[in-house]
Amino acid sequence: MASCFNDRSILRRYLKSGELIEPYYGFYAIRDHWNQLLYKDKVKRIAITLTNKIKIRKWNFTGETAAVLLGLDVVHLPYIHHSLTEIYVSSSYAEKFSSNCKKSDLDKKKSVRDAFRHKYSRLKLPDIIEDEFGIRLDDFNKNRYKNAASAAASLSSSSSSFGHIATAEELAISHVASIYNVLYACAWKGSFAESLATFDSAARKGEDLNKILRVCRKFYGSMDCCSDTPQFLNSVQNPTNADFYGVNYSPINNPNFRDTDKFDVLSRMETLVKYANPKSENGGESLARAVMLELGFVEPQLQHEFPNPNCTQSPYRADFMWKVNGKIIVGELDGTDKYLIEDRTSLNNRSVAGDLRAEDFDGSAENINNFSTNNLYRYNRDAVRRERNRERWLMECGVDSIVRFDYCDILNPIEFKKKLLSAGVPVAVA
Repeated sequence: MASCFNDRSILRRYLKSGELIEPYYGFYAIRDHWNQLLYKDKVKRIAITLTNKIKIRKWNFTGETAAVLLGLDVVHLPYIHHSLTEIYVSSSYAEKFSSNCKKSDLDKKKSVRDAFRHKYSRLKLPDIIEDEFGIRLDDFNKNRYKNAASAAASLSSSSSSFGHIATAEELAISHVASIYNVLYACAWKGSFAESLATFDSAARKGEDLNKILRVCRKFYGSMDCCSDTPQFLNSVQNPTNADFYGVNYSPINNPNFRDTDKFDVLSRMETLVKYANPKSENGGESLARAVMLELGFVEPQLQHEFPNPNCTQSPYRADFMWKVNGKIIVGELDGTDKYLIEDRTSLNNRSVAGDLRAEDFDGSAENINNFSTNNLYRYNRDAVRRERNRERWLMECGVDSIVRFDYCDILNPIEFKKKLLSAGVPVAVA
């Protein structure tokens, strides 16, 4: 991050030449390297860099940003956010500029602070503190931030005296809000499809989501966020998908969301807590399940076990499973990394390699928007053979049909629904 005028001038020249990219105001990175990073790694690097720049100590990272720092799953849908890397911070007090200032006066302020402000989302959301004295709202007064800063410095020096100096990432994590604040912000600012992955991973890490919902309802219940809640069911609510098979995907016509008020953050959060499942193994499975629910399908069972004849201690587990009218339907999420391995032998050996271009995903659970850069891959024949044997045995175990899908299917709701319906996956009824 540029720290002085001369540095910025030099970096701007490299930026103009295309060697650098400015993903965040004042933050520069080598273009090729940055474009190959996972979205969560981009968020983490920006947050770590900003930690040293944020002077007001009670600006806590929250929402998606905090989830990344805490190691929770984060799904970022490119068709919702485009290429923007969003950073979320929360504080217990309002913006510095009061609402009675003339808009024209504010428009004229083109300072660095204004430019920086437009690059992050600041939520007026007091933190919830949980300690030996109980659970309460943070009563922090912004005029006391210097005392908080000195206390933090004292804590840092005392910890270093014991031989440990906090890393940049640890320092950033120390500026993360409570799990109550973080998950509330995720429900507030994220779509259902994106937020479910974060709630799933929180449950997987042992967080009591029902307790978190109760606490948020108690302390945040009087907050009015109606004017600032993005669309909740983004994945399928658009004109091209609105009347597929004569079904409108509004919460009113979808039993899975009939009781959800998309303008009420606590209602959104209650829906996320209802469907959160610690058995979901990664963000990709969470995203697939979220879209299934948005499309009106019955909620599947996760990681259902079938006996493995080759190893009784390691049963086969199906990503998704439905039982309908005595039949068993299994759904499997495929990633390219399951069947493809990078070919490093020869870039010109096209007979054993396939060229994965920008339209292909790299197959990682949380990286649905990080594209490969024309690396060469070849089929992992052993993996393909194992998967065929696995399918054959599942059918012998009584499975009637297996439907396979990948990230491209999930991001195309019409085709995804066709594929699930053709396999007999049941639709939810009132």
